Amino acid sequence: MNRPHEYASISLIPKEGVSQLIDPLIKVDGDGHRIQIVSFFAEWCPNCMYEAVSIQSLYNEYKTQRVGMTLVMDYAPRSDSDQFIHDYKINIPVQYGEMHEKDEIGRSHTVFYKFRKFLGDERGWGLPTHLIIEKEGNKIGVIFGEIIESEIRSYLNKKLISL
Repeated sequence: MNRPHEYASISLIPKEGVSQLIDPLIKVDGDGHRIQIVSFFAEWCPNCMYEAVSIQSLYNEYKTQRVGMTLVMDYAPRSDSDQFIHDYKINIPVQYGEMHEKDEIGRSHTVFYKFRKFLGDERGWGLPTHLIIEKEGNKIGVIFGEIIESEIRSYLNKKLISL
């Protein structure tokens, strides 16, 4: 892969006002998680490939600490998404996004696209994107790009102590 990394910091946004935009995107499980991380990937996305091992590592580290994770595979056929999951040995709960193909015209009509544009994400496909949703919090963490591992670990550890 010859594409540069796109690391991004966590931005906090008020939950009120964006809930109606993200609620249709995600099906958060009811397993008592205090924090839910929802990551949007596509099998053809180089930055998602770079990050696959890191996101699995975070899942393994925090799954017993009431942090849930969901991987939303989008913009590709299910078989290609399933192959990506298999190739990168991902065992994070998966759901499939709004589109099952890479279609630039159709993309602009998706809830995910409208959500990203509402928040000012100028990237074309917007992948990877991560949402950090606290069950009791009034803010949502958003990462438009690859996770900075030290930053998200620090964020989660701080939040888990205070919960």
